[in-house]
Amino acid sequence: MKKRVAIITRDPIVSKFYESQILELFGEFVETSIYNVFDGSISHIVKSDLYVTSTDAFNSTVEYAKYIPTENEVTEVEITYTT
Repeated sequence: MKKRVAIITRDPIVSKFYESQILELFGEFVETSIYNVFDGSISHIVKSDLYVTSTDAFNSTVEYAKYIPTENEVTEVEITYTT
């Protein structure tokens, strides 16, 4: 049975990038949906098994709680740049 993964970012380009990474890792075991703040697609989020969010997706915990059910699994993607 496929798990549903919602990918939430601020920017649509970033959503697509994270989706490609998740599909490359988990392939046929997941079904992904992408959402972002800029185009308003976050307003139509579908219940998922896992919510993957970027660290800048939401401006506040109130906004976060508005879109992501607290009883579900959430993973925050954090990017580190090294020199």
